[in-house]
Amino acid sequence: MKFKVVSIIIATLSLSKFVISSPFKRIYDTEEEIETEVEQNIVASEISSSEEETQEISNDNLCKSKECYETSNRILSGLDTSVDPCEDFYQFTCNNWMNENIIPEGEDKILNFLSGQEETTKVVQDIVTGNYIINKNQSNEDQQYDEILLNKLNSLYKSCINTDKINEQGKEPILNLINELKINENRLYYNDTDILTSTLAEMHDYGMTTLIDVDVINPSTNARHYYITVLEYSGALESYEESEKLNQYRKMIETSFSVIFGDQPERDINKMTENVIEFEKSINSLASPELYVNAKLENNKMKFGEMIQRWKYINWELYFKKRFGDKYSEIKEGDDVLLFPAMYFDNLEKVLAETDVETLAIYFEWKVIKRYIKYISEDIVHVVAPLYDDIDENLSRNSYCYSATVNAMPMTVSRFYAEKVHSNYKKEYAEKTFEYVKQAMMERIGQMEWLEDETKKYAIKKLSLVKDKIGYPEFLKHPKNLVDKYNSLEIGDDFFTNILNYHKYTIKEVLNKYNTPYEVTDMALTNQQTINAFYSPNSNSIFIPTASLQPPFINTNSPNYLNFGSLGTVIGHELTHAFDGNGKNYDIEGKINNWWVNNDVEEFVQLAQCFIEQYNQYYMEDDNHNKYYVSGLKSINENLADNGGLTRAYEAWKLSLKEDPKQVKKDNPRLPGLSQYSFDQLFFISFGQTWCAKFKSDPSILAMYTNNGYSPGQARVNGSVSNSPYFAKVFNCANKTPMNPDKKCVIW
Repeated sequence: MKFKVVSIIIATLSLSKFVISSPFKRIYDTEEEIETEVEQNIVASEISSSEEETQEISNDNLCKSKECYETSNRILSGLDTSVDPCEDFYQFTCNNWMNENIIPEGEDKILNFLSGQEETTKVVQDIVTGNYIINKNQSNEDQQYDEILLNKLNSLYKSCINTDKINEQGKEPILNLINELKINENRLYYNDTDILTSTLAEMHDYGMTTLIDVDVINPSTNARHYYITVLEYSGALESYEESEKLNQYRKMIETSFSVIFGDQPERDINKMTENVIEFEKSINSLASPELYVNAKLENNKMKFGEMIQRWKYINWELYFKKRFGDKYSEIKEGDDVLLFPAMYFDNLEKVLAETDVETLAIYFEWKVIKRYIKYISEDIVHVVAPLYDDIDENLSRNSYCYSATVNAMPMTVSRFYAEKVHSNYKKEYAEKTFEYVKQAMMERIGQMEWLEDETKKYAIKKLSLVKDKIGYPEFLKHPKNLVDKYNSLEIGDDFFTNILNYHKYTIKEVLNKYNTPYEVTDMALTNQQTINAFYSPNSNSIFIPTASLQPPFINTNSPNYLNFGSLGTVIGHELTHAFDGNGKNYDIEGKINNWWVNNDVEEFVQLAQCFIEQYNQYYMEDDNHNKYYVSGLKSINENLADNGGLTRAYEAWKLSLKEDPKQVKKDNPRLPGLSQYSFDQLFFISFGQTWCAKFKSDPSILAMYTNNGYSPGQARVNGSVSNSPYFAKVFNCANKTPMNPDKKCVIW
C-alpha cells in the first residue's frame, strides 16, 4: 500500500517558529496596550526582511548521553535512505518505520504520534484499579480529599469488574428499575395527566428520552446564557417505512423483550413488539420534515407561561418541579424556552389520546430496556449484542470497565494522571515555545500582502489574546474542588445502581446550569490523559494536555531542532486554527462575527481553493491497487493548520538561535550517527516522523481515513513540505521535483 501524488498543483506556505526561551510574555492591562502592540507588529513586519536566515549554526558539541544515542537510533531506524527526500519526503522519513511497526490486533491503524498511548493508558489503569497511596508532600486535608476521590473511582471500577455479582443478578436490575418507575403499577392510568407527567420526568432523570426531550443548553456561539430547550423525540428511526432497517429494529425489540419477559406467559412478545413499532411510527409522523430544513433552535423561542397554557396534556409545572428541584423557583413565566417544532406538540396530544394505556406502558418498558440492558448479566448482553450498535463484545471486560470509570469521573482521572506524570520543566518549555510561535505568527500576519491593514490589526489583536492552557491546570491541583464537584455522585458496590446514579448526576449537573452565565467547556480539566492538542474558537484558547508533553511531541533530552519539528509544529498548527476556514469566523470574545474586510474574505477563499485542489490529488492504495482519494474540501482546515504550523515552527526555531550563543549551543547539540544531516534537515525529519502512520489495506478503512476531516500521514507531510519556502533550500531540491513544485499554496 502506498500513498501517492498524481500531480502537485500547489502554492507557497507559511512556516512557523518554535523555541525554548521566551522572547516575551505580555499581559495586557488596557485596550490601548493591545492596540500599541498591534501597530508595532505591523510596522516591524513591514520593515523586516521577509527572507528568514537559513544558514547553519556551527556546533562541535556532540551529545553522548544514553538519551541522545536512543534518539539517534530511533530517527535512523525510521528512515529509508534509498528514497530521495525531494521525491517523497514521507517515504524517506517513515518507510522503515512502517516496515518495522505492526498494526495491533483488533486495530485498523498505528500512528506514531500516539506512540505514548500504551504507557499513558497503563498509568491511568493503575490509577483506576490501584489503592490510595499517601502523598507526604500534601497537607493532611488534601490527603483526605484525594483518598475520597480515589476510593470513589476505585469503587466504580470494582463494581464493574465484579461479573460474578452482575451475572448472579441476571435481569433483576432491569425489572427492579421498571418497578421503581411504577410502570406496571400505573399501566392502567396513563390517561391521567399527573401520572403521565411524573413517569416522563423520572424516566428523563435516568437518561431515557421519551416523547419529549428537555435539556439546558447554550444554543449558539453568540448566546451568553443557558436556555431550557423542549424538543420533540419522535422515535429511534428516521423512517418507519418497511425496510431492512425497520426489520432489524423489530428484531432488536423482540429479542430484548424475550430475554427480559420470556418467562412471563401472560406476555405476548410479538404483540408488544408491534405495539412499540406502531406507536413510534405514529409519533414519528407528527411534524413535517420540511420544518427541519435550515431550522435554527435559537429562532424558536416561546415564553414558559405560554407553553404551560398551550399544551395541558402534560403538567409542565409538575414536570419542571420534579426535574429542577430547588432550581424551579428560578424559572419564571416570562422566561424564554427554546421549543421546536410546535407542530409536534400540537399533534402529540391527539396521538396520546388515541393510544391505549397498555401500549404506553409497553413503550415505557421498552425505553428502560433499550437504555440499560447493556449493563446487566453477560449471558443476556451476549444474546442482544449483535442487535445493538453501542455494545462491543470484542472489548475486554477490563477495557470496558476502565473506559466506563474514566468517562464517569474524568476530572478525577485527569488530576491523578497529571499529578503522577507532570513536569514543571516540560510545561514551562511548552509555554515558552507557545510565545515564540505566537510572535512568529504576528510577524507573518504583518507581512501578508493580501490582507488589508484593518484585517491585519484585528488578526494580531486576536492572536495576542490567545490563551495557552498547557499541562496541569490550577483547578485540578486542589482536590477539594473535585470532592465538591463529585459530592452528589453516589458510588457503592453495585454496578447497575452506580450507572443509574451516574446518569442522574450528570443530567442534574446540566439542569443546574439554567440561569447561569455561559461558560466555555474547559477541556483542560477532563483531558489531561489525552494525547492530542486543541484550539477552542469559543474561548480563543489552545489546550495541550499533560499526556502530549512526551515523545514524539517533546523530549527535553533532545536538541531543540527536533522538538521544534514536533511540538513546535503542533503549537503552530493549533494557532493557525484561529484563522482557518472556521476560526476566522470568531472574534476575540469567541462570538461568530465577521471582522474581515470583504475583499480579504474573497481572497482567502481563492487561496484556500489551491489547497483543496492540491490535497484532492493525494490518494491511498489497497493491495489491489484501488485508489482512495483524500477529500481536500473536508480536510481543508486541518491542511491549512499543518502548513501554517510547520512554517511558524521553523521560523520560531530560527528566532531561538539569536538568543545567548552559549545557551543556543547547549540546546542544539549534534547527535551521534547523524552528522550527514544538518540541524535544519533534522528539524524537518522530526516533523515527518511525528506523522508516520500505517493503515490496514481494507477498502472501508482506507475510504474512511481519506474522506474525513484529516489527511492521512503522507498527505500531511508531503503536502506541507512541498509548500514550504524553506524545505527545498534545506534539502537542495531541484525545481519541479515533487517536493519543490513551481506552484506552492500559501495562506498563513
